[in-house]
Amino acid sequence: MVDLHQPPGTLHREQRNSSLAISGAVAALGGPAATDFPILVSSEGTPLLVSDPDPRLLIESDLQWLHYLCKKKYKIEYDRKTTENWFINTVLKSPLMFHPVRLANSFTISMLSCVPWLPNDFECHIVLCCADDGAMWEAVKLLRDSIRWGRYRKCKVWKLTSDTDNDFANIARRLGVTEISPRFSLEL
Repeated sequence: MVDLHQPPGTLHREQRNSSLAISGAVAALGGPAATDFPILVSSEGTPLLVSDPDPRLLIESDLQWLHYLCKKKYKIEYDRKTTENWFINTVLKSPLMFHPVRLANSFTISMLSCVPWLPNDFECHIVLCCADDGAMWEAVKLLRDSIRWGRYRKCKVWKLTSDTDNDFANIARRLGVTEISPRFSLEL
């Protein structure tokens, strides 16, 4: 038997005012438009979950949010200073090799690579994929965006691996990704 709940809010349509994007403010505008998207609104009229309709590139001002989410998901293993240096000095300064994108509650960083003996056969790897609690559906959207970017950059292969306890098998199946076996690892 399936238990269905009445949500605490109703699905409404709201548009973002792109002129307020710099300050992070959200403004509800009247009338339908091609850019409107549904959000869940509580009975008081406040948004419960607001998500960007399309992924946007991560920028340096996203760093504090990135730290918050990584610390939450990677726990003790997360090295804040090294991640910050890598993000600012490598990812943001190499837009042809990295594709860092985010939505309201999740982000991914994809990277191109190749092996020396096949210098024209690029692969797209997911370096980081983090989603806040209850926002894994956003990660699927970001991973699809990464696949699109990999195709655009003429990659031969797109790869997803995880160094966390999270099981990406169901997400990988939803994306149509083939599991590679056997894989071997030795903890040192």
